Amino acid sequence: MTGILVDAAGELWPDTSPTLQAAFRAKLPTPEFCKFCVLNLGFAHIGKSRNGLALSWRPTTLTGATFAGLMMALSDERQARVSIATLAEDWAYELVPSIDAARRRLIHVFNTATCEQEGHYLARRRRVESLRSGDHLPRLLNALEMAGDQVTPLTVWSVLEKLGNGRYVLVKPDQGKPSLPVVTWGSGYKRYTPDWALRKTGQAFEEQPDRAYARFASVGYREAFHRGETVVEDVATSTWWPGRGRTRFTYTRLLVPLNIAGRGTYVLSSSQDIALVEPGLKLAHEVG
Repeated sequence: MTGILVDAAGELWPDTSPTLQAAFRAKLPTPEFCKFCVLNLGFAHIGKSRNGLALSWRPTTLTGATFAGLMMALSDERQARVSIATLAEDWAYELVPSIDAARRRLIHVFNTATCEQEGHYLARRRRVESLRSGDHLPRLLNALEMAGDQVTPLTVWSVLEKLGNGRYVLVKPDQGKPSLPVVTWGSGYKRYTPDWALRKTGQAFEEQPDRAYARFASVGYREAFHRGETVVEDVATSTWWPGRGRTRFTYTRLLVPLNIAGRGTYVLSSSQDIALVEPGLKLAHEVG
């Protein structure tokens, strides 16, 4: 079987290319080299035989450029059956009757996949007093504190509308539930699409495309809730999104427990981007 490798930049290579092997200082049989590229380098592979095409890929490591190259490579092939091997936590296999069906299937998987592979998530706790007075986070916190020990829902929405910058998440922790139900999710976060944020209402905070990121990020919510104290932290993280791959973010996050009159305790999160996080961060899952 001979075929095509699609690299991280979307370029196409013969899967027998000695130049490509030399670039990675590899000397492997073609099947082993192709598997290595798919598992470790974020490539996609299209193998060819008399019986059709055999495609292997790992959607959670593919870049948008690789996916575009894969779609173009398939468009250049004559119609044939396609065997698709998809690696998530384990390999899954399916057979589709045509290239058009394969393209539709790949697009659906690429746009809806969830990532279990951990990126990095580092957080450094800060004193509340260290927030810069001109930023939106201390202004948001001051407005909530001025509302008193109990706030009304109307007060919360009014403050968020004026000072939240669209970057807020409100959850309602429940001692009897392992997940964090989302009450509202602002549409101002660059790494989430507005449609996705709107659909999060009523869902668990942990149900995000990047499951590892969601697990780490939920720690601060639980600490603020259980301690009844405001938490401020600088975060450096990488998050994965379907169709975009993994992107690095640095931000300051404010987590405030709110006693909403007649409704119990909620936790509000709001954040703002920062250009650089200082050294000495602790792993978020090692904090508190």
